[in-house]
Amino acid sequence: MPASAAAYAWLPDPPPRNFSFFPGELEVYTQKEPLPNGAADWAERHYVVSRSSRPGPWRHRNAPYFYGLMKMYSLPWVREMDLPKGSQTGGSEFIYATHGYDVDYEPGDTIFVMPSRETAKDVSLDRVDEIYKSCDALRKLKSRNPDDQGITRKKLKNGVVTYFAWAGSDAALASKPLKYGKIDETDLIGLRSINLVRARFRTYLYEYKLLLVSKTSTESGPIWEAFNSAHVKYDYKVPCPHCGHKQVMTFAQYRWTDGVTDPRKIEITKDAWYECEACSDTWDEYQRDQAVLAAMEDGWTPRRFCVVCEDVEMVNGLCPRCEGSEVAPLPEFPEKIGAHLPAFYSPYVPFYTIVADYLRYLQDPHGKTDDDTPPNAEKFWCDDCALPMPASHEGEVHDETALYKRRESYGPKGASWKVPMAAVLLTGGVDVHGNRLELEIIAWGANKQTWGIEHRVISGSPSKDETWAELEKYLEKAWIHESGVALRVAAMGIDSGGHHTTEVYKFCRKWKRRRVFAFKGGNVPGKPIRNKPSEIKKHRIFLYTIGTEAAKDNISAWLQNEQPGPYYQHFPEEYGFEYFRQLCAEEPKMKRDSRGRMVRVWQVRKGYSRNEALDLRVLNLAAYEELNPNIEKLAHGLHIQAKEATSVEDEAPGNQSDETTDEVEQIGKTIAAVANNLKAVLSAAAARKKKPVVRKRKTGFASRLKG
Repeated sequence: MPASAAAYAWLPDPPPRNFSFFPGELEVYTQKEPLPNGAADWAERHYVVSRSSRPGPWRHRNAPYFYGLMKMYSLPWVREMDLPKGSQTGGSEFIYATHGYDVDYEPGDTIFVMPSRETAKDVSLDRVDEIYKSCDALRKLKSRNPDDQGITRKKLKNGVVTYFAWAGSDAALASKPLKYGKIDETDLIGLRSINLVRARFRTYLYEYKLLLVSKTSTESGPIWEAFNSAHVKYDYKVPCPHCGHKQVMTFAQYRWTDGVTDPRKIEITKDAWYECEACSDTWDEYQRDQAVLAAMEDGWTPRRFCVVCEDVEMVNGLCPRCEGSEVAPLPEFPEKIGAHLPAFYSPYVPFYTIVADYLRYLQDPHGKTDDDTPPNAEKFWCDDCALPMPASHEGEVHDETALYKRRESYGPKGASWKVPMAAVLLTGGVDVHGNRLELEIIAWGANKQTWGIEHRVISGSPSKDETWAELEKYLEKAWIHESGVALRVAAMGIDSGGHHTTEVYKFCRKWKRRRVFAFKGGNVPGKPIRNKPSEIKKHRIFLYTIGTEAAKDNISAWLQNEQPGPYYQHFPEEYGFEYFRQLCAEEPKMKRDSRGRMVRVWQVRKGYSRNEALDLRVLNLAAYEELNPNIEKLAHGLHIQAKEATSVEDEAPGNQSDETTDEVEQIGKTIAAVANNLKAVLSAAAARKKKPVVRKRKTGFASRLKG
């Protein structure tokens, strides 16, 4: 020890010195080692899945397609990512994993936007809080101050503030400079709220990141519009396990047992598979999962477009429009990217469930399996295919000219029969107006295949008995089937929602035994076609409410079917062009109800006013649903009647000699004369036996008081 130092050895040790750093110095000293693959590496190291069928540390092998998406999200030039996805693909976990990476590696204020206040509360308490607790890298950042752990606002030790907002909460979406935005179920939130979030990024113009994740709804929905406006659009290509050909999975390659149209049978047998578009070899679900895993590193492939047509995607190296082969170059640093992720790639979605959804969609596009599931069309197109519902279920108008050209002759010219062989049942629909009744008779076959039989306008006020008497003729009328059997209307539906409700009730009461129903339209989206009737005690009948939205959805879907068979609608040559114009007079529009759900509302098209033909089809469909016939049993009975009619025809008087015919006629006259005489004798005997009415004297308590 130097002498100078020894001289001061008796002094106590100095207190430790406190160092303070400027913010820039602190950022340099605390900077973490960069991750080569950004959020993808961070999720594999730190993220923990808490709510899933496979809880535990995040592993890319469980959802390989997110590996590439996380890498693209972490690119410094990417400002927005749009992800239209199918159900059960893990989109919510993708949002939370990228949020953890943002908080840990590139801190900045974040906002989560949810469809409703309740959803935002659930995400704050059940998901984000759980992430901060379970992830080791985030646990140490959680503040112990209760004021920092609110429901709509959470602040971490590194200064990051996370906000939670919902659709319509303008105050929560405004006046906050933000660096990150996470919007789940975009199509349930609305474009206005999304634009409010975008306005909050102006402070971080070259640093912000916006993530939109949602199930699709319509082509005009926010997620699909955002995806279409992306600078680069990506699809996930997987190699075939047999030939190695890389392909985008589509429903066109799904296969199942030939001839099976019942979704319940598919769900029981689980007999569905995928077919390679190149070698036609089949994949099972294990092979599908292995193919998806094999494409983890390089599966996301950008779509290429024609340099001339610009908006036309190349197919097999050629432009479908101009047949050119020149491809438009991709931007070097795209700021806005989109990725399409259908449920076909998900290991949680078996093949047979998608096939069953497709078969249900064909049978009843807007029916529901239960109250908690979306309509069948939405479930197949949006949940499974991650595509917007086709225009036919959103707002496409049918071409009356094309339907008019579809008219056909059911049989040879001059044939005595009107109902073709495949039809086994007749229904009628009656639309009531102030000065007329409009009627259509429809024949039904297997799988709801229909044939228009007759369309008639009965002139006259419904307040007059003569008008209803004319309608009665159609209940008594018999139409000849191709087999020779006479068919009558099995059920008839009459619209009772006009100004002649009482007259409709009276007619339905009179013909109650012939299954004449009084119907009333119920324009409630999601309401089924058939509903529980209400009793009209005054008239002693039941009033049936039709789910007109669902009925028109079904009819619209069936009109698109251009192949004769199940759900095909035939029209006779006698129908005029005005009938088809009325049939195409309405179009469905997608709107949101009070709960934020997408619903279809039918509206009259511009330039159209009369829609009676469509209403008649709805009434016929409602009558058929109330009748709920067993078509196979009816067809069997019709076959037996036809055989009996043929055997009787062989023995009919027209096939016998003239002498035999005369004898038969003479016997008939004799029997008629005897019957008339017997009727007269019985009437006379009844008159003689009729006893006179004798009034009995009152002997009650009141009579004695009077006496």
